[in-house]
Amino acid sequence: MTDKTNVPAQSTGPRTGRASATAVIANQLRYQEGRFVWLARGLAFLLAGYLLFDRAFAWLHVPGTPLFVGEIVLVFGLYVAFRSRSAPRFIRLSAPMQILVVFMGFGFLLVAIGATEHDPINAVRDGAIFYYGLFAIVIGSLVRAWEPAYQFFLRNYLRIIPAFLGLGLVRLFLANSNTGFLIPDSEVPISSHKPGNIGVQAAILVAFLLLVVAPSMERKDRVRNISMTAGGLLLLAAAGTQNRGALVAGFAAMFIVYI
Repeated sequence: MTDKTNVPAQSTGPRTGRASATAVIANQLRYQEGRFVWLARGLAFLLAGYLLFDRAFAWLHVPGTPLFVGEIVLVFGLYVAFRSRSAPRFIRLSAPMQILVVFMGFGFLLVAIGATEHDPINAVRDGAIFYYGLFAIVIGSLVRAWEPAYQFFLRNYLRIIPAFLGLGLVRLFLANSNTGFLIPDSEVPISSHKPGNIGVQAAILVAFLLLVVAPSMERKDRVRNISMTAGGLLLLAAAGTQNRGALVAGFAAMFIVYI
């Protein structure tokens, strides 16, 4: 009789190999999507914290060792963006990002020169405008690589706008005051919020509502969008009464939005 014990193994071997490879790829994609989800949540938490609490939210108050929340999220974001290989592709396909990378490279050069000639900590702090540009690469890579990201940020930003408008007006009354208790291990009161920052956030809010939400908005949502836009303009004007820079920069942004 013919020995048939090896026939099933030979006939199913390639299929088993393909199934195993498919399972490995599916497992990798699941872990990658999990990292995207955590990154999106981390970015949303970071932006909401700065939006509502400004510098009172900026760092974790471990006694003697301030850990800045923004830098923690940025490091994790860079890990996810480059681990998924989406960041290099995003930079290669986006001319604005290529210009931003050149800008940041020039900034890093200035920071390196400043660190050798002056206090390194102050040099890095003053250069934050350069390396915070890495957030644009992180978020752009996330939105390009993970399709649900756009709707995730759109939905959650719309949810937090009413809270910001209400709290923003209260913050303006308490801006630069010493009322309220101090954040632990700091001299920053919980009420601390710079009018200029409120004005910038209000300008971003109005631009978002007019350029992103309004073009695809349903008729039933127009009243809500118009009321939030009016609230953002009111908040911008109120911030401008306390900070002329916020007024000029905010309405310059509104002029660009109008064009």
